[in-house]
Amino acid sequence: MSENNPEKEKNSKTHPSLQEINEYDRYLNERKLLVEGEATMAKSFDNAILTLAGGIFAISLTFIREIAPQRLESWILYISWPCLLLAILSTTFSYILSMQAFRKQRKILSQDYTNNKITTNTWTIATQWVNIVSMLLFFIGGITLAIFMLINISN
Repeated sequence: MSENNPEKEKNSKTHPSLQEINEYDRYLNERKLLVEGEATMAKSFDNAILTLAGGIFAISLTFIREIAPQRLESWILYISWPCLLLAILSTTFSYILSMQAFRKQRKILSQDYTNNKITTNTWTIATQWVNIVSMLLFFIGGITLAIFMLINISN
């Protein structure tokens, strides 16, 4: 008779079992590790772009001064240098966007917890796009500078 008791079914659905609580705790711990790992990788990515773009820019100035003072195809530098500079600036800008995204996400988390609804954080989306643009600018700047150097070394 207790197996068909609606009150018992209601209580079992409103109060999670110990196993469900443990599974949920494992889920939260795993999710926390993934979020921390992503944050670490994002920080490393930003640092790498800033360091590499700045370093490549400095190398290009040394290259022009010491190796190729009579540069050929210098128009390529008009592509490379702005791309490298914009990669540095957009990465720096992504820090500001990221901070705003964290602030907004805290508000969303509080709202979602109380209202049981999911809200999109547009600051997070903007940060992701700026990081993609930064990476593309870095690659374009680096590749065009490499082409410039190859042209000038071979002549």
